[in-house]
Amino acid sequence: MVLLAGLSPAQTYYKWTDERGVVHLSDQPPAGREKVEERVLPARPSTKEPAEARVQEAPPVVETAAPQVVIAKQEVERLGPNAVRVQGELENTGGGEARGVTVVVKAKDVGQGNPCLERSVTPAQDVLPAKGKTTFEAEITDPCLYGEAPVELSVGWE
Repeated sequence: MVLLAGLSPAQTYYKWTDERGVVHLSDQPPAGREKVEERVLPARPSTKEPAEARVQEAPPVVETAAPQVVIAKQEVERLGPNAVRVQGELENTGGGEARGVTVVVKAKDVGQGNPCLERSVTPAQDVLPAKGKTTFEAEITDPCLYGEAPVELSVGWE
């Protein structure tokens, strides 16, 4: 059987038993023997994968079609006791177009911390293609802004 281990795939071998009962295997038929079995050794499964099988192609990179608009820069400037100027830059970091883009300006009253202002500001472009940028700017005067009311900016889109 040791001989069979080194044989190449799908090779023919010969098997016979001598007068003493010893079984012989060979890749050559014995001369002068009548009772010889001819067998074909099936191909052994390869322990090594072909190079093509080992290399798996990465799935194609599919960029998300969802838009993702972020405030890239922002500035809130106090103009008076109850007025502010908000300005900055928006960027669509996603893979799809964002429509109806707005900047939402919120404030809470200083005394109680209750929400008292929510205004939408339309940027220079309210439709942003993927990787697109735009700016926004607005002056807001409201009694809610009196004193040092904190102003928060967020962005929305469809």
